[in-house]
Amino acid sequence: MPGSYAGKTDRWNTLVVNAEPLIGSLPAAQELHAELKVSTAELGAMASRIQDLLGEAHTLTKRRKDLARKVSEDATRLKTHLQAHLGPKNPELVRLGIRPQDMRRRGLSAKAKALAEAKALLEAKAGEGQSVNAEA
Repeated sequence: MPGSYAGKTDRWNTLVVNAEPLIGSLPAAQELHAELKVSTAELGAMASRIQDLLGEAHTLTKRRKDLARKVSEDATRLKTHLQAHLGPKNPELVRLGIRPQDMRRRGLSAKAKALAEAKALLEAKAGEGQSVNAEA
């Protein structure tokens, strides 16, 4: 992994460790070597911390998913109890965030309703003895 942080950090650590015996003979590079040694150690500590946080994030994500599933099930059960207690059409359910049955949209779609009305109108006209135009 030459372009990754891990690859770069490994190369820099190798440089710091392998240059250690030669630094005594290079007084101008001693300060730079010391800074590089501290910085590479900090990079390693950061990498470890990131791995710890990623593990913790994974654990928290799993716990959140499990808890959301449990809350969803419990909320559904509570709604069912409240509907049974108050009645499925009680308007008081709205205050609890539950739509009463009479407010729910059940039945035909708009297109199906239009077709049913047209069919009923045609049958009514045919029943009255009127001629029905197929194009109308």
